[in-house]
Amino acid sequence: MSRAKNWRVAVPAMLIGLAGAGSVGDVSVQAAAPPPIHGQVVPDTPRTGWPRVNNGAAKGSDRVAQFIVLGGSFTTMTLANGATTSQPYVAAIDIDSGVLSTQFRPVLDGEVSVVEAGNVPGTVYLGGRFKNVNGVYTGGLVKLDILTGQIVSQFSAAFDGEVTTLSRFGDRLFVGGNFTKVGNISRSRLAEVSATSGNPNPNFTIGVTGLRDSGCRADGFCYTVGGPPVRDVRVNPSGTRLAVMHRGDLVGGQQRWGAAIIDISTATPTVTSFKTDLWDQARNGGRTDFVGVIDGDMTPDGSMIAFSNGIGNFPPIHDTAIAFPVNGGTAVQPLWVTQNFDSTFALATSDQAVYQGGHFCWTESQSSTAQPLYWPGTAGNQYSCKSTSGSVFQPRTTYRYHLSAQDLPTGRALAWDPRSDDSNRGVDMLRVVDRGLVLGHDGTRVKGIVVGRAAFFDMGLTKEPLEKLAPTVAITSPTANATVNLSSVSGTATDDYRVKRVQLRLRDRTTNQWIQLDGSRGASPYIWTATLGAEGLPGSQRLWTVSGLPVPTGSIEIQARSADLASRLSAWASVNVTGAAARTPIAEVPLPVAPIAAEPPAAPAPQPEPEPQLSLWRWEGFGALGIAQAPDGTMLRVDLDGGISRRTAAMTWEKVAGLGGGWAGPISAAGGDDIVGAASGGARRRGPGGEAVVAASVPSSISIGTDGTIGFVDAATFKLTFIENGVARNDGLATAIAVQSNGVYWKVHRSGRVSRGGPGAWVQVGTKASSIAVSAIGEVYIVQTDGKVARYVADNDFQVVEGLPVAATQVAVQNGQVYALGVDQNVYRIGEPVVVE
Repeated sequence: MSRAKNWRVAVPAMLIGLAGAGSVGDVSVQAAAPPPIHGQVVPDTPRTGWPRVNNGAAKGSDRVAQFIVLGGSFTTMTLANGATTSQPYVAAIDIDSGVLSTQFRPVLDGEVSVVEAGNVPGTVYLGGRFKNVNGVYTGGLVKLDILTGQIVSQFSAAFDGEVTTLSRFGDRLFVGGNFTKVGNISRSRLAEVSATSGNPNPNFTIGVTGLRDSGCRADGFCYTVGGPPVRDVRVNPSGTRLAVMHRGDLVGGQQRWGAAIIDISTATPTVTSFKTDLWDQARNGGRTDFVGVIDGDMTPDGSMIAFSNGIGNFPPIHDTAIAFPVNGGTAVQPLWVTQNFDSTFALATSDQAVYQGGHFCWTESQSSTAQPLYWPGTAGNQYSCKSTSGSVFQPRTTYRYHLSAQDLPTGRALAWDPRSDDSNRGVDMLRVVDRGLVLGHDGTRVKGIVVGRAAFFDMGLTKEPLEKLAPTVAITSPTANATVNLSSVSGTATDDYRVKRVQLRLRDRTTNQWIQLDGSRGASPYIWTATLGAEGLPGSQRLWTVSGLPVPTGSIEIQARSADLASRLSAWASVNVTGAAARTPIAEVPLPVAPIAAEPPAAPAPQPEPEPQLSLWRWEGFGALGIAQAPDGTMLRVDLDGGISRRTAAMTWEKVAGLGGGWAGPISAAGGDDIVGAASGGARRRGPGGEAVVAASVPSSISIGTDGTIGFVDAATFKLTFIENGVARNDGLATAIAVQSNGVYWKVHRSGRVSRGGPGAWVQVGTKASSIAVSAIGEVYIVQTDGKVARYVADNDFQVVEGLPVAATQVAVQNGQVYALGVDQNVYRIGEPVVVE
């Protein structure tokens, strides 16, 4: 269950040269990404449209290149289109589109316990219970290529037991778990190896020995905790301290129950004086209690560690989260203790919060005044998920079902409250990454949304550390000043993160006019969209090609530009060439014949009109959970804080105070101040007439027509319900609904099939949809299963509207105005046609 941190830091000069080539000491000081600074608590609504883990558990995760990698005991996943696929133990999911990688499919013979991004971009470490990967013996730790799933052969570290936790600093990879050897070298549960070669550091010999996983406490409760003794290892950002959170007895031969801090700033690491006495006999009525540490983490600034504790409500050492200063000495005291009244399994820290998960239903609120070291004596289990009475904290507790976020300085609960709705054991994996928070649990829903056994709270492109610069583009063929049969153009495009589009246009340099699709000249350019080659790692070149050009002749200027995921555009790159006419066979010279009166020349064949130029999508703002347009064109969105904002004529967003807060996702508008949508506790309608409950269940799709008919899809059961003239009517299952009016409805089936009609009388008109919208005048747009927005033209004919920089989750349309909500929580609008320089 342990997860290693996601930041990479430079190696101090004092550590260079600790050993020979290929060992831990052979390290070049490398620039590293800063800690994942969020600046705010992650959204409380998880990403939708992602593959769902169906069984087992997601035990570890990390951000690797453009992927979120999940590892665990799972074996199957359900894709966005509803298909189930075999996916044993590990999966890589595109962080922007949510598409499951079909190239990263390593074959493992056991479950994965921890995932950690590699020291080389595009590589990943997996640790766990497996022994063989792709048919090769690796022991419990392997390094893989994220684009291929192949083993990185330069790395070999054959641990003879389970690897549960990893933390890296430059070329130093710290490993914890339940092992006795690395190759043929003895190491007890804790080791340091080269991140490049896997060779153990001969100077790091500190082990974790003995067990404190059994014992009896002062109230007579006795227990034995299972699982690997070393739960988590964490390196601080300066590379001078290693925190070890564990259930052992001795660390480096010294008693350090619960946690130890190791000085790694010198050639020979040593155990520091950091020591907590929470489990000492003097504080447990003369009894030696078991250590129930389950998961731990370190704050991004390296000043604090926090770890979770399970089994039998008994603060501060059971069913709690505890925070300590890293620089503490002997008998170091907690900074805070948070009592959760039931087992606390998962814990992860950001710069804004300590996220914790488990089997608890209650935690301490901001009004709690309990001292950091509250000892209950024989108080027993005061709070459970079924009981809320008898606690000395009441009413200074707050309900948090299996998931909460705590304030860093105090450990008290923040307002963040998504809830792991139907989990049983609860949340047992949390991982902070630069874009947000990854969750693993044994449920299927978070905040009423079906997510399977893993979920991602995504902060979007605003927290994308690699997306900073505009892209570049180059034309490689044809070369400048060449004389060519200009039927195709190719080149490369590069972005610091992801290239999403390359466009091409051609100019006749003699007439200064633009070449059209049919080869004619015109005042406005025709834009070709290139076919992109396979995507590599962020920052790598991507090949592009435009074929089927009209083979223009004369002096031609070729112009190309690229766009990245954030819709930044490169400058136009240009190459001048001479277009040569296509060569034709030389015909035989005919014998002279008597002249024949010439017939009038045939009228030239009519030329097709140039294809209309597609409008570009324009960015319209960040931070939306849902969008809707009223029949009068008013554009509304659900903000991350649950409020509603209206798009103004000045193209900004302003709060609509009258619509209040508590909104959680999809909405639909009957008017600019009259909406229905997903809100706290189910589906609600709010407007000038007050507020009414539409349904007790949370909808994953909801729509209201001009005649007041409401249709909604239950997020948990997919049941479709219509409310017509106040009468509710069920109509099978669906994933999305759009109500036009006068009994005309559009729905998306769970298979992606699109139908038009009404209850009991549906006609199929399309396929491959995940969401749908219809205007009052019958304009219909869908979001396809690949995330592209498409317009309904005729039955079984949908035209894709190209250019949206990310996959869409929702679409809205009224009177020709089309908006889309991207997976990055940005709102986009189809803007005016391209203005060419």
